[in-house]
Amino acid sequence: MPEYPSIATLSCQMAGWRFKINNEIAIGSGPAKMAARVPKETIERIGYFENPKKAALLLETNIMPNEETARKILEKTKAKKVIVAAFRDDSVVGLINVLARVVEMGFYRLDYLKFDTNRAVSGEGFVPIPKLNTEIMYTSNDALIYGADVTINVNGWDENLTDKISSSSSPAYGKPFKDIFTEAGGDFYKIDLGIFAPAKITIIDTKNNKQYVSGHINDDIINKIS
Repeated sequence: MPEYPSIATLSCQMAGWRFKINNEIAIGSGPAKMAARVPKETIERIGYFENPKKAALLLETNIMPNEETARKILEKTKAKKVIVAAFRDDSVVGLINVLARVVEMGFYRLDYLKFDTNRAVSGEGFVPIPKLNTEIMYTSNDALIYGADVTINVNGWDENLTDKISSSSSPAYGKPFKDIFTEAGGDFYKIDLGIFAPAKITIIDTKNNKQYVSGHINDDIINKIS
């Protein structure tokens, strides 16, 4: 993980910029988010900003970006040039892109719980790779929610948060993500946000060298998708 993990994960890597391409929703991640200040609250909370001449954004979409998409990015970032890449969520690239967010998922959970992620000094994570099939949107989330193992080193930890940082703290925990998604009417924003966390997180407080562990790997669900 880079020298400034909070910037790398939440300001850059986190998919938090929503677009419409021919009335279809596309979700963007990448360094252009910092120039566009998207999402504004997260970027401002972390406190790092960029004003680049060139911007780059990765879009999760089933429709290829067009000139209008590029124009929107340029207007928002005020950059002179933009590089736009795109992938389908049911592709190999899509699968790896989602799983590569394993550490970012841990940072997202800490940020959601109002922990100052700028106090994090490093992070690493591991996640099982499910089979690539038509269910990949669901099983990739299962891999993270029930199989991700993340370690984050922080300069001072609030131990009262420990039991809340893993996915097992969510009332939705234990169900395959396909069932969770269906019960929410196919709307990600109606799903309990507590489920979007790694299965297991280890926090190492560099001030006192204590370790705090939350959650566990759910072998029953992971064995079904591997």
